[in-house]
Amino acid sequence: IPRVIPLLLKYVTSEDVELRNSAIDGLGMTVGLKDFPQLVDQMLAIGSSPSAKPMKEALRKACQRMGDQDTASQILLDRMTDATPAAQTELMDLLIYIGGQQALAGAQAAAESNDDATANAATQALGRWLTPDAAPVLLELAKSGNSAYRVRCLRGYIRIIRQFGLRPAQRFQMSKLAFAAATRDEERKLILNTLTRFPSVQGLRMVVPHLANPSLSEEASKAAVAIADRIVNNDPQSVSSAMTKVITVTTNEEVAKRAKVLLSRAK
Repeated sequence: IPRVIPLLLKYVTSEDVELRNSAIDGLGMTVGLKDFPQLVDQMLAIGSSPSAKPMKEALRKACQRMGDQDTASQILLDRMTDATPAAQTELMDLLIYIGGQQALAGAQAAAESNDDATANAATQALGRWLTPDAAPVLLELAKSGNSAYRVRCLRGYIRIIRQFGLRPAQRFQMSKLAFAAATRDEERKLILNTLTRFPSVQGLRMVVPHLANPSLSEEASKAAVAIADRIVNNDPQSVSSAMTKVITVTTNEEVAKRAKVLLSRAK
């Protein structure tokens, strides 16, 4: 394989599109750390040519194979300084596929940059991170990062709660922290909906106080009913109390009907 890589790198600049794309695809499956910088530079040079998409796919495959995550991450981060906004986005996208502490720390530093293009690219990447270790970084940025990207970071944090296999206690604690960081009802409603995905008594108790908030009462009512339906046999007392409140506040006939059925089941 080491003998083939120089030949493939040569064909990356071929005028023959089919040959060029075949070489790019081959490099995605074979290139090692030694030649990784050259492939990254080729991506930056290609720009928006017809081979840009195959090149990105090849580099994503290569990133996932890199054994030395820290060195591979640094190769990408070193190229951020002089990159165009579009190139910064591409570099940060690749960082997602490498992962690890160096990649995460680099993405965080970029997200905290005073350069808007850098912060934009980094917060986009962090919002799509492939492992839940990005959660603390996203929460911190949602609370005290660049104000233009706080909502994006909070939504990235909520995405981790919704999509990753977290421990129940951890997921519940993260949901509480997300609520505390939320400044808009859109994200508060998203968190309420998230709690319905993992129904628990703790989740129901977290939803109930928001029944008293006029701007959240309907979303909270839906969430409370959805959770109660799954836990009524485990904690009928909590369900009875919650459904009584739902019936009082909701104007949604279907939700009220379901709440009454659950109240009857809880007795």
